[in-house]
Amino acid sequence: MTIQPEPLQRNCPLDNGRLQPSTARVSASPSTSCELVDSVPEYNSIVKHCPDALRALLSTRMAVHFTASHIFEALRKESCFVCGKFGSFLDMFTAQRCCFDCLASSDSLLSMTATSARKEFGLDLKMMRTIPTLLSIPGEYSESGRTYRRRTRLVRMLSVSAAKSHHHDTDNLHQRPVPSTTSSLQPSEPRPIRNSHPSLQKFDAWFQNPHRFMPMLRFPSLDRRSGKLDWGVSCQACHHGPRDESRGYCDWNTVYSTSGYIDHFQKCEVSQRARAEIPQLINHDGDFRNRNDLGDQFVSFLSNFEL
Repeated sequence: MTIQPEPLQRNCPLDNGRLQPSTARVSASPSTSCELVDSVPEYNSIVKHCPDALRALLSTRMAVHFTASHIFEALRKESCFVCGKFGSFLDMFTAQRCCFDCLASSDSLLSMTATSARKEFGLDLKMMRTIPTLLSIPGEYSESGRTYRRRTRLVRMLSVSAAKSHHHDTDNLHQRPVPSTTSSLQPSEPRPIRNSHPSLQKFDAWFQNPHRFMPMLRFPSLDRRSGKLDWGVSCQACHHGPRDESRGYCDWNTVYSTSGYIDHFQKCEVSQRARAEIPQLINHDGDFRNRNDLGDQFVSFLSNFEL
């Protein structure tokens, strides 16, 4: 549903002493510059633990907005910058973490095509150049499974709105005051944002809006003390079991850190019962050991689970 690593690795290989420096945007720099880049600890850590983040930023043309320190800071963190829960995705527009729920529903992560933005908000080319623009990567996005083969220019709706407001305020500063013929003037009403364009009508489609998923890449969290990566895990018992909050059920879309899942497990009765009755079924990280062989056992267990 988000940016897939396979096409990134195939179409955007990184240098690291193997390829021509042009891939890493230093083709016009002396070889000493390449050595300097490779010597930066943050850069080395990113290449080692999550090179796909660099590939995605380069491929979407968002790399010019960030440094290795920005990406490394996100790598060290766990929490979604919107809600504070575990964030398992990297947002290409901000180089910050976000969780699946915010990805699908937060207004601050709402994207639209640059063409629609210009049309709906009445922006000219000069204003559009001030707005960070992402070039999407072909792939499957949203739950529909549809493949998008054409690359699309995307912008964040909040950035578009801010650019429009800034332009409006600037125009007001240059306007000469007009003498009033009445004793009092009513303040002008703010111009509403029209919702006539089909793309705007789809903004609340959540999981069906591909523009929400195109700027996102699955992204691990690095524990600097242990050097281990935490990709996050979801509770399969909540996903496939009865959705009874009194038994500890939580939204099955929730992705937990390893420590977060341990806390959830203490409350999730279905997970506890499943591990007790089918100990080989679920790992300590909350995932199936072998979905093909044990999936039927899990379904059978759930069908006989007493509510």
